[in-house]
Amino acid sequence: MISLTSRGTLLAAWWRPRNHIGGATGRAGLIALAAALVVLFSVINPNFTGTGNLSTILVNVSGTLVAAIAMARLLIAGQIDLSIGGMMALVAVSGAWVMRATDNFLVGAVATIAFGLLLGLVNGLLVRILKISPIIVTLALLGVYSGLAFVITQSRPIFELPSEIELVGRLRVAGIPVVILVAGVVFLLGAIALTRTVGGVRSYAIGGDARAASALGIDVPRHLTYLYVYMGGSVGLVALLTFGRLGSASPNLGVGLEIAVITAVILGGVGFAGGTGRPLGVFFGVITIGILNAGLIFVGISDYWQTVIGGAVLLLALGADQLNELRRARSRRAGQERVDGARDEGLVDPEALVAHVEPGEVALSAQNLRKSYGAVTAVSDVSLQLRAGQVTCLLGDNGAGKSTVIKMLSGLVSPDGGSIELAGSQSTDGLDSLELRERGVETVYQDLAVAPNLGAAYNLALGREPRKFGRGSLAFFDRQTAIADASTRLSSLGIVLDDYLAPVASLSGGQRQCVAIARSDVADVKVVILDEPTAALGVRQRSLVLRLARTLADRGAAVLMITHDVESVGLIADRVVVLNLGRVSFDDDAGSVSTRDLIHLMAGLEIERPREAVIDDGR
Repeated sequence: MISLTSRGTLLAAWWRPRNHIGGATGRAGLIALAAALVVLFSVINPNFTGTGNLSTILVNVSGTLVAAIAMARLLIAGQIDLSIGGMMALVAVSGAWVMRATDNFLVGAVATIAFGLLLGLVNGLLVRILKISPIIVTLALLGVYSGLAFVITQSRPIFELPSEIELVGRLRVAGIPVVILVAGVVFLLGAIALTRTVGGVRSYAIGGDARAASALGIDVPRHLTYLYVYMGGSVGLVALLTFGRLGSASPNLGVGLEIAVITAVILGGVGFAGGTGRPLGVFFGVITIGILNAGLIFVGISDYWQTVIGGAVLLLALGADQLNELRRARSRRAGQERVDGARDEGLVDPEALVAHVEPGEVALSAQNLRKSYGAVTAVSDVSLQLRAGQVTCLLGDNGAGKSTVIKMLSGLVSPDGGSIELAGSQSTDGLDSLELRERGVETVYQDLAVAPNLGAAYNLALGREPRKFGRGSLAFFDRQTAIADASTRLSSLGIVLDDYLAPVASLSGGQRQCVAIARSDVADVKVVILDEPTAALGVRQRSLVLRLARTLADRGAAVLMITHDVESVGLIADRVVVLNLGRVSFDDDAGSVSTRDLIHLMAGLEIERPREAVIDDGR
């Protein structure tokens, strides 16, 4: 028999918030609101809860449900499409025209969805090419598509469609309208694709930090283009279901669709800023809007007031989203303070940062690198070698060319001249960051370290996601393997987290940087590039990061650490390279130069060489 205490513990564990991808699982408050609306409208009119009315509500929201899961995916990835109302009108009249011209329902249905996919591709490419806010691009396209719908039809509906079109509105399966079944299946598939697949994880990562996702080798522009195509295809299906039920297509079809969909999605908990949201919340957002609209009709409120109330609900949803974001920000700050105060990561003994292995073969060699941006020469002549088991520190003042060198070594930009070779004389010419990662070159950027909305397990897996089955972006993400791998990799570096699914934004600065560094600790790693890993960290957190860097070198990786922190250089460096005005002004063993000399070299001053002994100046 289970004791009351045990039952209480089990119940508490069951109710404990879980760190699902995208945030909280559902929207308890939204569910309560929907239930309250049902009760309210039932009191006003007992027929509201009749089977016929409930079926009508579900039929009316079926199109919104299909479009909402696609819009949620776009918003989660940090994008938006305001053109879907005009797109629906244009797709509907175009598809209906084909259907009438061919007198073939199947051809017209395929054409309708194909037109939607095509317009979605147009939206994605324009957002990608113009490189301006998708709000502006898609708002302009809303007018274009709406206008074209009227031009094609001369403001007249398209009738005389094939008789099979009636099946869309009349066909039932087990007493349930086929429109509801289609919408439910499409929504479920979209929800699974969002929360369970590799592509879904990448959408959340892009919404959290698109630059970080790109630095990890994810093709962000292509991924976002696919999402716009998905949105367009969904609108095509919505258009088919809608004019199929009505028996005709009108250029007015789709008016206000974008407002209804965005209201439902944001009301369902999808953050307008991207990176957060769950399908279950979206579902209840759509249902709540459907109940509200149906209830207003039952009460007898005019269409004008329904529009006013719909806009007010959107404003309330946006306000709630901002309040939730503030609450999450406060929670993250409180969590970081609690972590920093509760865990004393300790200062690392300087002896622990001394090399424990002899330098090995050259893992990466750069010769005479040059890079210019227009008339500005960022790097004019840089050569360096990185050896296995050795920590090389790259220093330089602002504008010295460090960032450009890092971008060239990591594959983000191509040098104008010179060469970069990996061990075995493998040239990196033409290789991008993802291809270099596959060859063992890992880079941890200062500002592009992690997706803050995702847990350590997801962050460590990005770009190399474990998969259960399937291929490409539709492959199912293996979350348990990702958690086990994160635990193993972090614990091997001396890092233990309470929850590997908790957003890394809730971790301390040192822990976040450690998660980023741990991402480079893979079996085939040859070179690890750390861009200002100790910037803005406290003494204890800095010590932890330096210990991780030394651990990577001791395991045989060639570590290049870019830093302004000469104190850290004195603790960990085996070799020091100093840049000045795009050139190497110093390259030698760390023991041959003092801290004072490093400061002089960074300032472009000369030092006395050679030195037979290093003066004890407090290093």
